Amino acid sequence: MRTDYHSLMEKKVLAIRLNDALGCTVIASAPLQSLKKRFPRTRLDVYTKYPDLLENLPDINRIYDTEKKESASYDVDLRNYLHKRNVGKNKPFRHLYIHMIELAEEQLGTRLGRDSLPKINLTAGELKKAREIVREFKKKGKLLIWTQSRTSTEAKDWPGEKWEELAERTKDTIVFLDLHKNRLPRRIAVAATAVCDGGLVLDTFLLHGSNAAGAKNVVALLPISNPEVVTYENQEYLHGKEITVDNVVKKLKNVLVF
Repeated sequence: MRTDYHSLMEKKVLAIRLNDALGCTVIASAPLQSLKKRFPRTRLDVYTKYPDLLENLPDINRIYDTEKKESASYDVDLRNYLHKRNVGKNKPFRHLYIHMIELAEEQLGTRLGRDSLPKINLTAGELKKAREIVREFKKKGKLLIWTQSRTSTEAKDWPGEKWEELAERTKDTIVFLDLHKNRLPRRIAVAATAVCDGGLVLDTFLLHGSNAAGAKNVVALLPISNPEVVTYENQEYLHGKEITVDNVVKKLKNVLVF
């Protein structure tokens, strides 16, 4: 429901409900920053399934775990933004966080900025822990590349035998740390992406989490996802039929210079 502008400006609290997906929770940190810039004196109460991902973000005043508490109503409700915005067909194609901002604008009846990107504020302790874990996998003279080799949607996956072939082809120069198989706490997994030499990821939570944490040299493999909708400016990608072992090796060589 669109909020009357004058009533909106008088509100002391904005209740904001996020989508329940991990990646969408990370992405939502961008519109949350935009909302705080637009309403600097308004308290932002955020309701999410994954409150840990939003810890240490200064723009959020209160975070509620939706497994324990829901609001009676929401000023901004992003739960069904993918369907409401028809993100796969809505042209010109634009990133998911822009769609979230646009939906928030529709619901609030006001314009929001677009100069904030998704962000995860990692602590020094989390980065230290990640470095300790990563150190166990490093081998002298080889690059350590994190991966997330499986998604929750089969159509977005890359076959297991292709990952095996890639590991064999690059065994003299690369060690792969699969964060799908090596289950780490969410924030530590994100921190690991920031301390490795590079990353190779499908359209998963860590596609967004790694960018939000400032990870470098990340290549996305996108069998079906539109790169204009899910990737970020500093990420490389291969899309659809481009995703072959040969092309992945070439892309990694270009990004990592080995």
